[in-house]
Order: sequence, then C-alpha cells, then structure tokens
Amino acid sequence: MSNEVCVELVAELESVRAGRLAVARMSGLSDDALAEAQLVTSELLANAIVHGGAADGEPVTLAVRNDGDGYLRIEVDDHGDFAKRLDESYLADGPGIGLRLVDELCDYWEARAGRVTAWYPLDRAERELRRRAHRQRHLTGARLV
Repeated sequence: MSNEVCVELVAELESVRAGRLAVARMSGLSDDALAEAQLVTSELLANAIVHGGAADGEPVTLAVRNDGDGYLRIEVDDHGDFAKRLDESYLADGPGIGLRLVDELCDYWEARAGRVTAWYPLDRAERELRRRAHRQRHLTGARLV
C-alpha cells in the first residue's frame, strides 16, 4: 500500500483497467472512496485514450497521490490539447458523460498542457455537502466563470 502511485500506461482501452488496479494500491482509502476514485480514474483515462493527443500505443501517464490535504490528486498526462480552467464548471454539450462524472465526483479539476488533474475529496461528509452545493449550482443554472 502507498500514498502515491505512478504508472506509465499505453494509449489502449485495456489500460483503463490497469489504472483502476493502480488506484487500488493506495493506502488508507475507505471502500466508497476507493470505488469513486477508481471511477474518476477510469473516466480520465478513457477520455485521454479516446480523445487525447496520444496515438494508439503511445504512453499515457497516471499519477495518484494523497498529500494529506484531504484530497486524492489524480493526474493523467495524455498530450492532448483540451483545456478547462480550474475555476470553471463543466457543462458538456456532447453525448459523453465521463467528464460530467468527474465534475460531479471531484471538487475541482482542470485540463491544460496535455495533463488533466482532478482533486477527489476524501472526507465523505464534506464531500456530500460539496456535491449538494454543486448540484444546486447546476439546477439553478449558475455557472462559475
């Protein structure tokens, strides 16, 4: 078990499973936190592999760490050009739900310079309060800009 995991994967959908298994090596996560962190990881990796800048078989790096600040930081380097500022909410127009799930489960996430970083909150009670506030912003149409 570890507080940090870093793996180099290849840009193939089979790597999504390998990413979930890497997250399972993290220490100190509750069952719920582990399941949700694995879901966030799966969505970030799948998005990187399908839509990112890495060609089939090229490297995609996954780094997951717990710095003790209440967040699990999940990073995927995919060489892509998608950009989302940290302070923006994500309202996708397309059919996919992957990044919408990331937006729902994580307090913050950003994409820039070929790297997507998500901050998954580890405290369940705090996480639920933030999710309710997040949902309310979306229901009322409020957007962070």
